[in-house]
Amino acid sequence: MNITPDRIYEAVAQTIKGQDEYVKTLATLAWLQMLRYKNRKVNNRADGKINALVIGASGTGKTATVKATLTGVSSVKYTSSNKKVATVNSKTGAVKGLKAGTVTITATSGKLKATYKLTVKNPTFSLTKSSATIKKGKTTIIKSKAAPAGKVTYTSSNKKVATVTSKGVVKGIKKGKATITVKCNGITKKFVVTVK
Repeated sequence: MNITPDRIYEAVAQTIKGQDEYVKTLATLAWLQMLRYKNRKVNNRADGKINALVIGASGTGKTATVKATLTGVSSVKYTSSNKKVATVNSKTGAVKGLKAGTVTITATSGKLKATYKLTVKNPTFSLTKSSATIKKGKTTIIKSKAAPAGKVTYTSSNKKVATVTSKGVVKGIKKGKATITVKCNGITKKFVVTVK
């Protein structure tokens, strides 16, 4: 039998006499409540919202964060398909890349599941040029590119010939050659400076 506000009104009117508008209001409210219950049962709704789990990622460099957007669910657990490529914090979704490769991060909440594919790349580091010639008392700057961006360190093999600052500024001290060792992201490069 199809339940409508009119049918509920007829049933309620038999027990409540008079106050017609009041009875109609009760009937309508009862009907709406039944619809909500029916939809919740059919669509697996929680708190009036259809359960959903949407996943996305943000971040650059060696770490990223996978975040699941919750609708109608209370908590999420994160797992990695390959812990040798990347690990993930089961509670926060923080991902750490370990080696180059592709990994799938899965977020689960009850019967709901969402996945996000991440690509882990090896870090890179290179110098714009590997050598320079300068005069005594003059300077040159070592320029480099790194992905992800990281701290770059510089060391001179002969400070009597050339010095280098933490910013990569090389200064000629006296005639000769010196090798500047440049490191970043675990990668080492050499820069040869000739002072005339």
